[in-house]
Order: sequence, then structure tokens, then C-alpha cells
Amino acid sequence: LQMASVTSTVSNGGRVFQPRLIERVAERDGKIVFREPPEIKHDLTKEGLTRESVETVKRGMWRVVNESGGTAPRAKSEITTISGKTGTTQTGKPNEPTNAWFIAYAPYDTPELAVCVFVHNGFSGGRAAAPIAKNIIDETMAMRKGKNITLERLPEAEGNFDRIEMVSFDSEGLKEYAS
Repeated sequence: LQMASVTSTVSNGGRVFQPRLIERVAERDGKIVFREPPEIKHDLTKEGLTRESVETVKRGMWRVVNESGGTAPRAKSEITTISGKTGTTQTGKPNEPTNAWFIAYAPYDTPELAVCVFVHNGFSGGRAAAPIAKNIIDETMAMRKGKNITLERLPEAEGNFDRIEMVSFDSEGLKEYAS
């Protein structure tokens, strides 16, 4: 949640919003029964962060996904413009697998979503975490455009901690490749 908040802060030009998990609740007919308005906690541009610095970071995050040589080309979307930052973190134990991170926001020009994905034992942020973030963002944007999503209960986790080399999605859903 903290890294999603950092991502949101960058995408919003330095404004720090109070995180919330639910923006609104609507009935099936679309009638809004609850809405929580956004609340700005801080404006970092009023505390010394320059707008130019924020724009430099935003442009760098766009390049990570959308330019040749970026570390997260697997997050590039046909639905919206995703910007992000990959990360691979050590566990602190020599010769242990790393963990994969990816933070992202979309769309680039008019941000609506901030996402943070962490894959335990993930090989790299670009290969394991970025495709998951792309899927979350694409499905959310498709829902906002009217796509009907059927929610299903996930099966209970079995505690598999194998190394995740890469994550992919196809028409049947998630595919993991363990090394």
C-alpha cells in the first residue's frame, strides 16, 4: 500500500492522497450508495519538490514500459498508457532467490490507477510482477468501459514457494513458469 501511495504521489504531480481501498459502492443499476471523496494529505511541491523533478520521474517511468530498452516491456498495454518501475529485491540471505516488484500507474496523462505488485521468489520485476500489474490495470480499465467481469472465489493457496521465472496471461488466464 505504501508503494502504491508513492506511485500515486508521482502520478499526481507530488500530491499525496490519503489511500483508500473503496472509492464508491454502486448498486447493479448504477445508483451510487456510498462515495468517499479523495483527501489530499500533502502537496510535496509546496514542501520543496520541484514540478520538474516530478516530471522527470514520470517520464522515466513511462520509458521503463514504453521505450525500447526499458525493463518492463511486458507491461505495455493496448488499452491505456502504463508507466512503471521495476524492482528486484534481495532477501538478505546469500544464494537465496530474489523477490520481484513492479509499481505502475495509468493512464500517463490523466492518472486514475496506482498499482504495486510484489512476487515472492520472483525472478525479476519486469518478467514476474509487471505482467500482473498490466493485467490488473487492463481489466480495471475494461470494466470502466463496460466490460462485465465475473468474480470468482480463488482456491485456497497451497503454500507453493517455488521460484517464479515469468508470469504470462492468455485467454485462459494466468500462466506461471517456475524455474
